[in-house]
Amino acid sequence: MNLNKYKNLIFFGELPPISRNGISYNNLRFLKEIKIYFKEIIYLKDLPHKSLISYFKTSIKLLFFFYKNLSQKNSINYFTLSQGNIGIVKSFILSLISIISNNKYIVHLHRGDLIYNCKNSHFKFLIARYILNKCFLILCISKIQKVEILSFFNLNRNKAIFIPNFLSKSLLLKSTSIQKNIENNHLSNFINIVYVGPLLKSKGIDKLLKILFKDKVRDNLINNYSLSIYGRNVDKNILARYEKEIFKNELKYYGEVTHKKVLYNIKKSNLLILPSLSEGMPYVVLESILLGTPVICTDVGYIKEIIGEKYPLFIDIRNKSSVIDKINYFYLNKIEIFNIIYKIREDIIKNYSKNNLKKIFDYINK
Repeated sequence: MNLNKYKNLIFFGELPPISRNGISYNNLRFLKEIKIYFKEIIYLKDLPHKSLISYFKTSIKLLFFFYKNLSQKNSINYFTLSQGNIGIVKSFILSLISIISNNKYIVHLHRGDLIYNCKNSHFKFLIARYILNKCFLILCISKIQKVEILSFFNLNRNKAIFIPNFLSKSLLLKSTSIQKNIENNHLSNFINIVYVGPLLKSKGIDKLLKILFKDKVRDNLINNYSLSIYGRNVDKNILARYEKEIFKNELKYYGEVTHKKVLYNIKKSNLLILPSLSEGMPYVVLESILLGTPVICTDVGYIKEIIGEKYPLFIDIRNKSSVIDKINYFYLNKIEIFNIIYKIREDIIKNYSKNNLKKIFDYINK
């Protein structure tokens, strides 16, 4: 029996197949799980903006959508706090609409760099502080993030709760054969490395490509390798310098593919590399570990909450030797690495349970 005193959840945000910020599948899983607590979930997809004209069109559509739903009493509005110059204004509009319509609103923080962005932009700080102060509830992707956000914006400690990212049920239920992955890695002297994400300098992919293909590191590595890239080509200048490597099949760019295909290719790879300079709680790390594929990554965002402070494959993407040493370490210590991955996988399954949704249900009904 549904005991929720709020009838509807009105959602605005990114949903599949759009995956501009990598959160669309998490949004979809979250909404599917939480729908049992509401009579109805009303959706409005957030679409990419190719120009200011498309942004204003979306804003007008947004205003009309919420105006049409103003008569729905006892509803809750739910959206992700965007952090771009345009996106954060859109979030501000959403908060104002919610206040005017006398509807409470929930803000989901999917990224880990809100405080960093606010420190570098007083404009963003003022808007974010207003949105978070006026909201009913803040959903944080990390326990550390919750503490930091409450402190930085001087918010009431009961205003935020920790809700882990939602993962595919098939990944949580699937029994990955760690031993089989070890055997497959030992059979090959070749390392198939995979990168998943947009081609942006903030993701460190330009530095990774330079280290792997321009800095002549092959002589320092124990074995040969290739790099496969799956993601949107945002900064086209990054790949333009590597036509020779693409022609020789050392570097393979597949563009944007379905989430299912991404998971399939992570599973058949030997190693995933995440060289980001900025992250929140990256899904790709969670998914890779659940699939039994080890991860080399930078120590950014809240990754340590997943894999621990002593994880042996952290890199400094600004340091060529760091990347070389960790790839070699992985190759020489596969059994140790896979044992660590297996333990982390068990922790993910235990901690990333949908039972966390009850926190939201209890909170909005208290």
